[in-house]
Amino acid sequence: PILPPIIRKDLKLKWKQKMFMTHTTIAYIEPDHSHRSFYRDVLRREGFCVDSFEHADPALEALVQKEYDLVLLEIKVAPGLDMKDNGLKQEWELISRDAKRMGNESHPDYWRVGHYIIQRVKSEQCINNKKPVVVLSIYDSKYDGLFLDAASRTLTIGADKYIAKKDVNYVPVVQEIKFRLSKKR
Repeated sequence: PILPPIIRKDLKLKWKQKMFMTHTTIAYIEPDHSHRSFYRDVLRREGFCVDSFEHADPALEALVQKEYDLVLLEIKVAPGLDMKDNGLKQEWELISRDAKRMGNESHPDYWRVGHYIIQRVKSEQCINNKKPVVVLSIYDSKYDGLFLDAASRTLTIGADKYIAKKDVNYVPVVQEIKFRLSKKR
């Protein structure tokens, strides 16, 4: 028998929630408020539980204490004010010193903080070390060399996928998350 569209839609939604989203949690680290709100809402509509973070320090604290199914992050992220994580504090001191030496104090290399997060997540001490890490970044082909450099470095240090933000197209992001989660099942 052919089901009416409303019932088919309801069954499809229930199947989607059952297959992918049953207690599926994502840690999302994004410094930009509008992107963070947009992707958090999109992922929640897809049925995922999302913990979002503006800065690296609270995200690292959560990644050590809570188990996530996937980590999604913008590679260019600030450390935060407290910096309880000693490794992050040392990395930030190096980043700041390098920026000062280069005469670029107002624009330190925030992508190095993102790389530090990936390294920490993939380290043996982190309970999420076997979980996929997907990088969602502003660097895309418009930035030419920066895109290739950021993508290759990010994948080399342990990220599973690098996705460039293109306008506000969330479809590839959701597809990649579902793909990564289906591989771990």
